[in-house]
Amino acid sequence: MPESGPGAVATFGRRMIALCADWFACLAISHGILRGPAATSNEVSLLTLELFAAEVIVFTILLGGSFGQSLLGIGVRNVNGHRLGILATAFRTGLLCLVFPALIWDRDGRGLHDQLARSVVIRSR
Repeated sequence: MPESGPGAVATFGRRMIALCADWFACLAISHGILRGPAATSNEVSLLTLELFAAEVIVFTILLGGSFGQSLLGIGVRNVNGHRLGILATAFRTGLLCLVFPALIWDRDGRGLHDQLARSVVIRSR
């Protein structure tokens, strides 16, 4: 992979901003769906996580990256440079939702969820 530019591994900062964009979009939708005093914080949290997982899977399959990743010009590919398949996308997203695997990185900045799914987050532009 190139050191910089399109095809290079995305920086940690871009990936974190994309993750926050995805999470806050899903959080806003959750609050819109579960309005009112009857909604507990646990219900909002669970719905947000479910929406996040669905959003990441659907957008990664259709666009090659989540909503936030697409906004920031990054995307997910397998280690051979091709788009992830449905099963690999679902597996990677499941690990990402567990949080812990995403907190363990290798020297290239790939999280354990990416290593296990044989994926890499790259710059698309």
